[in-house]
Amino acid sequence: MKEQKVDTRQRKISNIRFNKVLFTSILVCGIFISEIFYLWIYHGLRYGYEAERPSTETFETVSTEETITQEFIAREYYLKGIEFVFINLAEDGNGELDFRVLDSDGRIKANSEIAISSVTAGEWEFIPLRVRLKAGESYILEISAKDCSIPPYVLAREKGTVGENTVLTASGAETSLELLNAYGFAVSASRLERLLITVMLAVCLFGLWIFWNNEKWTAICKQNAWVKQIKDGIAAVLLVVQFVFMIPDIIYVLENTGFDPSWRYFLNVVNGTDLKFGRDIYFTYGPLGYLFYLMKLPGNTIEYWSGIVIWGIIFLFHLWMLLQLYRLYQKGKIHFWAITASVCCYLAGYYAPTRDNYLLYLMILAVVLWAKGAKNIVLIPNLLLLLMFFGKFSTFTSGFAFCILFCIFDVLFRKNWKSIWLFLPGIILMPVCYLVYCPSIKNLFEYVAGILKISSGWMLTMQFDSVLQPSEVRWLIILIACYVLLIIGNLWSNYKSSAAIIASCASMFFLYKYATTRHGLKVGIWLFAMLFSATILSIDWNVFFQKIGQRAKAVRKNQIIYYVCGTAMIMAVGCTGILEAHSLRSSMGYVKETLAAKMYHYTHLGENSIPEELVKENQLPDEILEAIGEHTVTVYPWRNGYGAVYPEWNMVWYPSVQNGNEYIPWLDGIVADWFCSEKASEKILLTNETIDHHIPYLENPLTWEAIRNNYEVEIISDDVCVLTQRKQKIEIEKLEKVGEQISSSKETIVCPENADYVKIHLKLNLKGFIKKWLYHVGTVNMVLDCEGGSRIEGRSVIPNLESGFYLEKVPETLEELKQVINDNVSTSIMQIQLDGKGLEDYQENVTIEWYCLQ
Repeated sequence: MKEQKVDTRQRKISNIRFNKVLFTSILVCGIFISEIFYLWIYHGLRYGYEAERPSTETFETVSTEETITQEFIAREYYLKGIEFVFINLAEDGNGELDFRVLDSDGRIKANSEIAISSVTAGEWEFIPLRVRLKAGESYILEISAKDCSIPPYVLAREKGTVGENTVLTASGAETSLELLNAYGFAVSASRLERLLITVMLAVCLFGLWIFWNNEKWTAICKQNAWVKQIKDGIAAVLLVVQFVFMIPDIIYVLENTGFDPSWRYFLNVVNGTDLKFGRDIYFTYGPLGYLFYLMKLPGNTIEYWSGIVIWGIIFLFHLWMLLQLYRLYQKGKIHFWAITASVCCYLAGYYAPTRDNYLLYLMILAVVLWAKGAKNIVLIPNLLLLLMFFGKFSTFTSGFAFCILFCIFDVLFRKNWKSIWLFLPGIILMPVCYLVYCPSIKNLFEYVAGILKISSGWMLTMQFDSVLQPSEVRWLIILIACYVLLIIGNLWSNYKSSAAIIASCASMFFLYKYATTRHGLKVGIWLFAMLFSATILSIDWNVFFQKIGQRAKAVRKNQIIYYVCGTAMIMAVGCTGILEAHSLRSSMGYVKETLAAKMYHYTHLGENSIPEELVKENQLPDEILEAIGEHTVTVYPWRNGYGAVYPEWNMVWYPSVQNGNEYIPWLDGIVADWFCSEKASEKILLTNETIDHHIPYLENPLTWEAIRNNYEVEIISDDVCVLTQRKQKIEIEKLEKVGEQISSSKETIVCPENADYVKIHLKLNLKGFIKKWLYHVGTVNMVLDCEGGSRIEGRSVIPNLESGFYLEKVPETLEELKQVINDNVSTSIMQIQLDGKGLEDYQENVTIEWYCLQ
């Protein structure tokens, strides 16, 4: 009897298991089919509003006295509205305009009425007509007026000027016109975006199915050797594909002589001079910074090929780590689904990989693999940290913060002090290597301290007010929620494996700051995708996949929690990948161009990185070249790329490399001292440019005064000029403080008649201090009203206002520059007004110091 009861119970249990497999299989398939229908057949995924307004310079008019009928072709699936321009509106404002969209059978699809009184004559008027259409099919737009004392006229043009329109019927007859309107459609997701989302959903559903039916999946793998072989093959292929996509294009080709290309060019030539970072140059990159923008130049053969070798070693490190990853997978320490999700999440957010983020990814991957048991790669994170320290310091700080946090939590969770060897040897080698490079403790300190000061200034001066759109805020909240969910789930299931995912928060925060200060969330997401792909591997998925279905009492008590937590974590990974694909939309559409450029550069390593077209397009006038001659020359504010166009120039470099990096008085003062010293160039090639709509020259007032006192305009040609050192330098006049006042930041500051110089002190309030570190401080603009009614306005560099500036109008053109420098002719500043969104982040009371010349 007992045996019969046991058999009966086992049959019931097996039936339940079968039903569970059948139920979950139907559920997964149903969700996937629904997603296929929604994305590919219904075209439900859409965003934004896109309307191309045609030119209204020339137009005809059509009266709405009788119904106007216009055929048009729908270019998208979702019409939001149509824009028109109306004229000849009745002054009494009586009457209405009626708009209808009909299909080819005459059925009304959308209808909207608008009162004449709400229409502005001669302006684009948006008419809401929300309706789902079929892209590529013909529809009819009807416009009619009713109860109008004077029928309005709508603008039109000859046929063929507005893409969607076909035939316009007015007063019952076809015309040779078409309405001058703009159809506003919501943009449907691209095929590539839908494909990536479909793949990510498939990966997520596959993970859920094997999680819910782990015993069945394990049995299938054990009973069918070919399943394991397929799994192993897929895992290997995925890792190879990820390697091909992930390795960056290490060769940089100079694009132009603009701001960013110019400092990238500098990094490739500085090691050929006697300049040292921390002694002569203060920049966010170091002596190995050229590796991030490697260029083949006539004079850097040794540095260039050394860079190629270093990158080759880094790629070998990557391959070695992927081999260790595959071995850990075969040993069962990393789950097959984790590899699949990791690779697919990276591809979902794919964009051309950056070199610095790639190194950070390798750092996290190395630590994750070490924590999983690959102890033979402990050297790699140390070497990567060393490279980051001398390459790009902001990447180093991100990697170092990750290592410190990992060590702390690894000691807390696993009592494993060996994790200190992941970074300690590298940290010890850093000062040693720097002292070999530049034997000075003082310069080592200034190398580190200078970069930290510049980074702090960057947060206050390079931000944009509008960085996040409302939809991007929602994306950010979802990403953070998913990541926090993964941390909580991993802590609950196996807290000992949680050190890496918690430590990765440091690097993720650096990406968040980088994105929300200036570059936008989309940039942050495609950088995040690479790091997140490594973080997925750190989670102990085996805890969920193996414990589900086990009979042990301790496990059985928590079955429901395991189900809920595991399901939520798998969905969090899938949601993150889907959000990456959706937020970046068609970014992976550049994959062909990215891979093609990478392949070309890797097969043409000997090519010069200065295109002939760039040289031809950036030729300077002959008189400018004659003025420079063989003299030492520097470029202000930033077009150092001219050094690549004219390699025969005797170029010298000031400490900040180029204007636009002096975010703090400390560095502004160092650059000013350089222009006053014997090291200063004999000539300055100057262009009247600035970034982010700064007030020219006042962004770095100390540097401006040094140039003004030590140089004069020699020649102006087109939009460039050459300054030459004065034979008799202007002595710096001493300043005497004549007064101090505290004023509201919102009030107009009137300059006293006896004042020649002003210093303005703005301090962050508590809200601004928090925003500086957790988001970004708003921008502050400055309006300068000058004598004679002229006005200068632009964005101010707040930290440098404390240095002060002369109460004289700064030049806006090269001709005014000559008047100011050569003839000492300038008008006085009468009053100063601060405004902008950033004022709310500073204390209301502003301290103002007034000085006069002795």
